[in-house]
Amino acid sequence: MAALHRNLHELALVNRWLGGYRISELALQEIQRHFAFHTLIDIGTGGGDTLQRLVAHLPKGVGAEGWDLKADCIAYAQKHHAHERIRWVVGDFRDALRSRPPGVLFHASLFFHHFPDAVIRDFVAEIVGAGHALIVNDLERHRFARHSIAAITRLWPGASYLVRNDAPLSVERAFLRADWQHLLAHIPNIRYTLKYRRMFRHQLCIWPSTASLSNSPLAL
Repeated sequence: MAALHRNLHELALVNRWLGGYRISELALQEIQRHFAFHTLIDIGTGGGDTLQRLVAHLPKGVGAEGWDLKADCIAYAQKHHAHERIRWVVGDFRDALRSRPPGVLFHASLFFHHFPDAVIRDFVAEIVGAGHALIVNDLERHRFARHSIAAITRLWPGASYLVRNDAPLSVERAFLRADWQHLLAHIPNIRYTLKYRRMFRHQLCIWPSTASLSNSPLAL
């Protein structure tokens, strides 16, 4: 558990140094122009640091949940990023969809590159089919990005083995713009925006084509 908690702390530092939080914040701003939601659910929440940042940008009345399959991650989040508006849940991200009324916004940061295309495609299709939306903040697969993060973690005094090993692997498993376009091409009832952001990141906003902004605290 100690090694995992150290890794979560280091990942939060990397997000802070490389601007990862800002991309999720920008995606949250953009989706509000297209979709009204009553709950924000961070899937694969890890240490909960990103969700804690996003909650500060939510209006009153919008709830927040952080989901992770690892109980140790949720325990860390509860200890270090507790917030009165956040409910922490140990569970599979696919279960977060169950018995939800339309109007949930899912957030996934550095998460989907861990899964095969079929799992991602099925989950996105289920989200939009049920009247929900999704914002994604994930890596771009790029040789320079891989070598850069490997060098940064090697030069980082005291960086854990998990960070030094997993960071370059995450870039190798990440996406190209064409990958996302291919994944989303045949999903019905879908609209999306896909933007390249600095530090080799993609910002993706997905919502159902039937979405409405009326009668919501987020309506513009």
